Amino acid sequence: MNKAILPLLLVSAVALSGCGKKKDEQPASTPATPPAAEQPATPGVKDQAKQVVADVTAQATAAAEQAKQQALEAAEQAKQQAADAAKQAEEQAKAAVADAAAKAQAELAALSTKAVESAKNLLNNPGVTEPVKAELNKLITGVTSGNDTESTSALNKIVALKPSEEQMALVKEVQSNLGVLVLGRNFDANDPASGGAVKQTIEAIKAKDTGAIVSNLKNMASNAKFTDSQKEMLTNLMGSYSGKLAGAVDSVNKATQTLKGFGF
Repeated sequence: MNKAILPLLLVSAVALSGCGKKKDEQPASTPATPPAAEQPATPGVKDQAKQVVADVTAQATAAAEQAKQQALEAAEQAKQQAADAAKQAEEQAKAAVADAAAKAQAELAALSTKAVESAKNLLNNPGVTEPVKAELNKLITGVTSGNDTESTSALNKIVALKPSEEQMALVKEVQSNLGVLVLGRNFDANDPASGGAVKQTIEAIKAKDTGAIVSNLKNMASNAKFTDSQKEMLTNLMGSYSGKLAGAVDSVNKATQTLKGFGF
């Protein structure tokens, strides 16, 4: 036998022996590795979680405190703005009152000047008698000094002395200027106690409505809320407008004062 054939036979024998094993025989499998048990969290992770919660809580607290502070500041700002607005309104009201008062004073000063000028015009009339001149001087003194009881008494006496028709035109001018001046200087036109009579009388004087003037003055003189001095001014003015009362009013005023002197 040829030496080269022997190795081939050996290889074939090995191959045939392997084919003789059963097809269903499987090599033994390696047993499965059991799953690893869950490991507990390490202390470092817990600390990190606690720190996160603490940080979130601190941020929420800070945000709440900031919101509270902003609300307090907004409330304080609103309060200050309201106080400033109220103060401004008060100052404006005071300024308006002051302006009105200044305007009223200016109007009264102008009326005072007119009353004195008209009295001086009458005083310079060549036909004026000495008794009338004496009363005109008293009237001027009363107007300039603010003694309207004296000025109205003098006017009443001037009318009672029966000046001439020409002079009466000047007397009426004095009468109108003095009447508005006395009412404006001694009575509050806005006082409800007068029931609007002050304004009505002033309007009647400007309109030269004698009937309305006398009627309003009479109603005002009977008002218990007015002082004796105010009532005396009113009756003096009323007497100057009513020929029947001219002069008599002065006698009544004197009699009233005399009775008061005796305690009546």
